[in-house]
Amino acid sequence: MRTDSDQTAASGPGSLPLTAEELLVRLDERLLSGEYAAGDKLTSERKLAEQYGVSRPLLREVLGRLQDRGLVTIHPGRGTYVTFAELTDGRTSVHVSARRGQVTPRRLIVARSMLEAQAAELAALHRSEEDLARMRSLLDMLETLPSANDIVEADVAFHEAVAIASDNPVIQIMFGSIRELIRGVVVRRLSDPVVRDEGVPSHRLVLKSIEDRDPAAARSMMIAHLEAMPPARDGLDVGAGPVSAILSLVIVAFVIYLAVSRRSKPASDDGFEKVREVTPPPLRSEKFKRSRSE
Repeated sequence: MRTDSDQTAASGPGSLPLTAEELLVRLDERLLSGEYAAGDKLTSERKLAEQYGVSRPLLREVLGRLQDRGLVTIHPGRGTYVTFAELTDGRTSVHVSARRGQVTPRRLIVARSMLEAQAAELAALHRSEEDLARMRSLLDMLETLPSANDIVEADVAFHEAVAIASDNPVIQIMFGSIRELIRGVVVRRLSDPVVRDEGVPSHRLVLKSIEDRDPAAARSMMIAHLEAMPPARDGLDVGAGPVSAILSLVIVAFVIYLAVSRRSKPASDDGFEKVREVTPPPLRSEKFKRSRSE
């Protein structure tokens, strides 16, 4: 069992002391970096306060918040110990688990199939005309937006719209809790041209089933849509790690692919494709922003 021997982490001479939020971020990053194992003891409050240049009351406040999140356990008189709370106790968020490498792409795909298939089935039963209008608008944008990032956002927003149309607050909360992780999977899917060409149109099949109030078809169409993954399945069982870094790398690859594919696409006789690539309709982004704010 190891004890913390952090280097001096306080701000430099003349700088402002850390706020509670800043200290929380620093300790959170260390606890989730893999530097510690469950049961490791942090250094004493006095030493931690000196290292980070903060007061002991502020440090205790931050340690209490880390305990509320299931990252540490405070034993009065004995010290503060690193803990890995049970995933079912409600304290550990999916993002904390992802940063610890517990959430792999394959596990996320399985969970999405369970959640979103049920959401689609319920959406077919409970959707309103407003729900359908939102989904149609998002698919229109998904199929025509020139920006790679906007395409990803429209894709995720469509799945979110299905969850909203389910009229089940618990499903909506569950979707919201994994929204950013879903975004990572969507980026991975859309970066593969074969999967993108098959996956984007399959959204229409999901929507058609919901429009037809066919819950069984909506469920099966959503499952079929979610099961499409890039042919190279290497890495599906690797922990997510720093999600933002992975997303950044894949988004860059997707942007390059999109730019190359559109540059090589021949323009139509009237030049419309070429013009649309250079100057996309200005109202599309505004419409997308309004759809997301609804």
